[in-house]
Amino acid sequence: MAAIIALALALFGQSSPVLAGEDADRPVCDLSLAQVGEALPPNLEASAGVRIVRPGQVVTQEFAARRTTILLDAEGLVVTVRCG
Repeated sequence: MAAIIALALALFGQSSPVLAGEDADRPVCDLSLAQVGEALPPNLEASAGVRIVRPGQVVTQEFAARRTTILLDAEGLVVTVRCG
């Protein structure tokens, strides 16, 4: 249910409230971590706040508003940078 609320708020440009059990100290989504059409910065690694998705990689579909998701193409270039 929390994911549905966060998604609805994101669609309407509202920030997601901190929900019960959610850690307010977790990283915040940062769309400036990578640039579309460029390679990943050499110091950027996957972590709790950053998900890097390569072609064919299986990922869960839950929406985590504070996580930055970066999708790469077959050449390793950034295709999309989004929150969730």
